[in-house]
Amino acid sequence: MGRKRFHPVPVVATDTVIPLHSLDGNHINASILLYCLLRFDDVLDAEKLRAALQKLLDRDGWRKLGARLRINDTGKYEYHIPQAFNDSRPAFTYSHVNHGVPIAEHPAGSQVPSGQPVGDSPSILPAPPEIAKLASPADGPRTLADYVEHDRPQIGLHVVSFADATLVSISGLHTLWDAMGRKEFLLAWIAVLEGREDEVKPFSGFDEDPLRELGSQPSEPFDLVDRRLSMLQLLVYGLRHKFEQVAHDEDAGVICIPAKFLASLRDEAMAELDGFSARAVVKHTPIRSARTVTLFNALSLRGILADELLPSTDAYVANAISGINTILPARDIAERPLGYTAAKIRQTLGTQTTRDQQEACVALMKETFARTGYPALFGDATMQMVLMTNWSKAKFFDLDFSSAVVGRGDAVEIGGDDVARKPGRPTYVQPVSFSDFSTRYAFNVAGKDANGNYWLYGVLRKKTWARMAEALKRGEYC
Repeated sequence: MGRKRFHPVPVVATDTVIPLHSLDGNHINASILLYCLLRFDDVLDAEKLRAALQKLLDRDGWRKLGARLRINDTGKYEYHIPQAFNDSRPAFTYSHVNHGVPIAEHPAGSQVPSGQPVGDSPSILPAPPEIAKLASPADGPRTLADYVEHDRPQIGLHVVSFADATLVSISGLHTLWDAMGRKEFLLAWIAVLEGREDEVKPFSGFDEDPLRELGSQPSEPFDLVDRRLSMLQLLVYGLRHKFEQVAHDEDAGVICIPAKFLASLRDEAMAELDGFSARAVVKHTPIRSARTVTLFNALSLRGILADELLPSTDAYVANAISGINTILPARDIAERPLGYTAAKIRQTLGTQTTRDQQEACVALMKETFARTGYPALFGDATMQMVLMTNWSKAKFFDLDFSSAVVGRGDAVEIGGDDVARKPGRPTYVQPVSFSDFSTRYAFNVAGKDANGNYWLYGVLRKKTWARMAEALKRGEYC
C-alpha cells in the first residue's frame, strides 16, 4: 500500500530538527489523532490554564512539545522546533468557548456523562458526535495532513466553559505520546499551575532516543513468534477487516462498570475487566465458535525499563508501549466461565511481560514496521482482534486542577447520595479519536472515578451495541 503524498510547508532555517524516536515515528501512530476530554464539575480559569501551559513549554527540554511535525525527503518523520515561540508560531494552539449556561441546559454538554446514577450493574451510554464536537474547535485538526501541511503545533488546548462545569481537551497525534507520556505532561502542567516549577521533572529524550537499541539484541525468541502473520496472512486479514467496515455500520459507546459489580468478579479485577470486554464482543457479534480471537492489551514499558532506560526521575513524554497477545478460540471465551478467559490473560501477562520477552517483542515490532509499515500481528488470517488500551495506571481521574478552580458546581449524586467531591478533579474522562482506519473492536479503559466505577469507551457494530443493551436488560452481564 503506497503512502499518501503530502504538500509540506517550507522549512524554516532556524528550526531545530530532530528525528522521531523509534517507537514514535511509524505510520500507525501518525494515523491516530486523539483528543483527551476531561470533564470538571467546577468552573476553571481558562486563562490560568493557558498561561501555565505556555510557561511549561518555554522550559528547557519541554520546548520539544511545541515542535512541528514534518516528513523529510526519505519519508521519515521529524520534528522542527521553532527557535522561539511567538504569536505567529505559538507553542500550542489554544481556543476557549464560554456558553454561560449550566451544562445540563446545553444540548451537547448535557450528553457528557458525569456521576449519573449507575446502580449495581453495567450500563451502556451513547457517545454521540456532539461530544466529539465539544472536544475540539470547529477548525481543529482531524488528520496527519493537518499537521504536516501546516505549521501547526503538536499540542492543542481547547476549553469549554459552562456556568457550573468545564470541559478541558488536550489533543495530539499518537506520534507525540502514549497515555503515560500524556500523564507526565499533565503532572508537569499542574506543577507549573500550582507554582511548583522546581518539581517539574527533567525532560527525557530531547534529541536522543533512549529506546533506540531496545530490541536490537534479543536473548530469546518471542513467545508467539510462530503465530506471527505472514505478508499473505496480513493481506487476507486486512481485506477481511475492510469488508467488515463496509458491510456493517459501527458506532461508539461508553460502558460503565460499577464498583460493586467489579468487586463481585472473582479474580484480579483488571484481567476480569478485559475478559468481560472480550466476552461481550464474542457473544454479541456473530463469530464462529472455532474462529481465533486475539486479545491485544497495550503494555507500558516504563515499569519494565525503569531501572535502566526510563528512570522515573525523568519525564519521558513519548511512546513507550508494546503489547501482550492472548490467543483463544471464540468458543472458549463465549462458553467457558469468565474466570477462564481472565486466567488466560493473567497467564499471558506473566509470560510476555518479562524484560527478555519484551526485548524480543520490540525486536519483532521494529523489524515488521521497517519491512511493511505496519505492526506485527499474531494469530491467523481470519482471526478477530479485540484491542484493549488501559489508562488506569495514568490515573487521569486523580488529576488535581484545583488551583485553577474559580467556582464550584453542584454536588454530584450517585445512587441518590451526595458525594463530597474534591475540587478540580475530573468527573469523567473520554478519548475522542480520529483515525485513517477503523478502530472497531477496540476498547479504551479511561480509568476509575472517585466512586470506584470504571469507564470504558469502545467502537463496535451498531447491532452489537443493541444486542449488548438487550442482554443487560435481561440481567446477562457476562
